[in-house]
Amino acid sequence: MALLVKYHDDAIEYVPKCLIRELLFSGSIVAFKRSDDTWVDPKTGPLRGNGVAKEYKGHERRNRW
Repeated sequence: MALLVKYHDDAIEYVPKCLIRELLFSGSIVAFKRSDDTWVDPKTGPLRGNGVAKEYKGHERRNRW
């Protein structure tokens, strides 16, 4: 799947989803378009996680012993 991204020179293109993280961390893109047709600014907009696994603070129910 490809996502639409906007660069600093206002160029817009589709890039493979696997490259989005690299483009975000390098600061190469100004915005990307979500599936709901909204543009997201990676500096100020809500992102879906930062690559860090969330820690569960409750009782571990999957461990039998």
